[in-house]
Amino acid sequence: MIEREQRIRQYFDSWINKDSSMLSTIFDPNIVYTESYGPQYRGFDTLLLWFEDWNTHGTVLNWTIKHYFLQPIAKNPPGNCGSSYVREPAIHVQQKKASLSSS
Repeated sequence: MIEREQRIRQYFDSWINKDSSMLSTIFDPNIVYTESYGPQYRGFDTLLLWFEDWNTHGTVLNWTIKHYFLQPIAKNPPGNCGSSYVREPAIHVQQKKASLSSS
């Protein structure tokens, strides 16, 4: 569990530091990333483009993790056709709203 929590912290720190270098060690190349309000980014390259674009227009000043809720998920979700896999169990993080600054 400690390793997964460290990976989450690395992800949050990536946003705070505007540093995408750790993202490839966190996410699978076939990632499907869904934001809390609906948008989805399919594939690591798309995720990286979103991360870099977002960080050219905004800045995360603070992103505090309050609690970790860790649970396993299916390796191949319905409709996936088995073409990708999940590196780690699903990780849900309860957080304080991130402090943002727009450039």
